[in-house]
Amino acid sequence: MCILYNLVGILLLMINRNVRCEVYTSVAVLEDVINTETKIISSIEEYIRLESEKLDHLNRYMKRYQEQNNLALRNIEDYLENPLNIYLLIKRLTVELQAVEDLIGLNNVEKVSSNLDLYKNRTDFPTVQDFNGTIRSLAVMQDVYRLNTSAFASGQLGKFKYDTELSSWDCIQFGNHYYEKEYYNYSHSWFEEGKNRFSRKFNEFGETNAHLNYVQARIKEMDEIFRKNNSLVNHEDRETELFGEHCRKDMTPPIEILSKLKCKYVTNNKPYLLIAPFKVEEISMKPRILRFYNVMSDSEIEKLKELAYSRFETAKISRKGIDLALDSSRLAKVAWISKTTHECVAKISERISDMTGLTTRTSEPLQTSNYGVGGYFKSHWDFAHPKFFNISTLARRNNGNRIATLLFYMNEVSQGGHTVFPLAGVIAKPIKGSAVVWYNLYPSGDADNDTRHAACPVLTGTKWVSNKWLYEYGQEFLRPCELDPHATGYDFFK
Repeated sequence: MCILYNLVGILLLMINRNVRCEVYTSVAVLEDVINTETKIISSIEEYIRLESEKLDHLNRYMKRYQEQNNLALRNIEDYLENPLNIYLLIKRLTVELQAVEDLIGLNNVEKVSSNLDLYKNRTDFPTVQDFNGTIRSLAVMQDVYRLNTSAFASGQLGKFKYDTELSSWDCIQFGNHYYEKEYYNYSHSWFEEGKNRFSRKFNEFGETNAHLNYVQARIKEMDEIFRKNNSLVNHEDRETELFGEHCRKDMTPPIEILSKLKCKYVTNNKPYLLIAPFKVEEISMKPRILRFYNVMSDSEIEKLKELAYSRFETAKISRKGIDLALDSSRLAKVAWISKTTHECVAKISERISDMTGLTTRTSEPLQTSNYGVGGYFKSHWDFAHPKFFNISTLARRNNGNRIATLLFYMNEVSQGGHTVFPLAGVIAKPIKGSAVVWYNLYPSGDADNDTRHAACPVLTGTKWVSNKWLYEYGQEFLRPCELDPHATGYDFFK
């Protein structure tokens, strides 16, 4: 109402300035008052028009919010399986909500504004950084899986077609992201899609003639770049190409390799395992990679998720020495859970010893991870590679290098999320309750470079895993050295 009060106040000042006598004593003066009243009525009408336009905008936002929220509440898990829904959710609660706040702020509605501030101060409320991060992760997903831009914007993700579609404004944001990265082929396709969708009015947010002019200028600029360079291709290193190829393909080992792989019931000389032996499958001979089935129960999985949620932090990468830092090569939330936290964690730790024949006394706590929209982990080694870590750094760890890795899959991913070993040509799909196990080091302590691996982006759905890394110290008599420095060492199948 402050706008109306200000308008009326100005008009009253005009009356006071021009009239120095008692108004009611002169009809001539009252004639001027009627004219002034006409101006006041016009001002009120203008105020009502502006407020009605503002309310119309707010109603359109509210209708869109309610439609999407009702859709999500029908089945939250299914709703969040679609990464485009996640993108649009974060968009609504960041850039669109800011537009709503600006509209509300024009009327100084303190109660509504204070409520919005209260919600936004929650630690789990998305920020503009989340919005930009979602675009980055979806861009990685598109690049790895070679998703067609038009199909992607129409909700086609791999084998699934969703009703969710992106607007012209959304396409422009993706075009800008790729443009800044100098991925002009993708950028061009997104700007073209944004131009084509402009007239369809999928979403009125941000769709103005200024945006259309901007898109046309960008397309013209990139057409000139392509004309000069005569290339639309962004060149990648061979390892990145292999990573993408493995993530895109449902690869089966050649018959000459497949015929040598075995499945067995394994007891590891444990008497109680004679009743319920481990079910183990070889998925690679070099490097030696095994999959153990049914080694984490549903109840253990739910308990680990519960324990992890309150401990989540953004995943960090060790680059030099033992220092950890945030890095774009991994997109996930992680939680470190020690075996003293809950009895189920202690039981899992004991089971790991039974599976591998190694001690967990010098191991790291269990790391439970959740990969969100487009979540991935680029190619890396789990061990500290001599090329990047010096001996004194490893000595400071007090337990040596990571000798073995156990990767537990806590759910099955709708699409994507495979673990790939690009140098070895091996793929491990997420199978709930199973664990993939491999040695990072030879018995000599030398690094096995073929264990370099990566986590493919989650295309649809979510991904939960738990990692356990076992260290060298304490394993001297459990995995002794051999004459052959590159021998496979301890045989899981004994």
